[in-house]
Amino acid sequence: LLTCHLPRHIFPKSFSCSRAKVIYTIRNPRDVVVSYYYFSKMCNSYEDPTSFEQFLMDFLNGELPHGSWFEHIQGWMKM
Repeated sequence: LLTCHLPRHIFPKSFSCSRAKVIYTIRNPRDVVVSYYYFSKMCNSYEDPTSFEQFLMDFLNGELPHGSWFEHIQGWMKM
């Protein structure tokens, strides 16, 4: 059993050909952005968000560290 937050493109190509099974859980995007906002405020390695509104716009535009949440979802859904 493997639990991770990695995007699909980071996994080796051989993963798709293996007999491994995938259970992918998609969280409500509203829950994701709120959780990510508070995590960013707490985490010293991220720039402190100026406001939730700006953070939300950056999230929707894929301009936060780790890239677009929507592209992350699409990568796994194409598998």
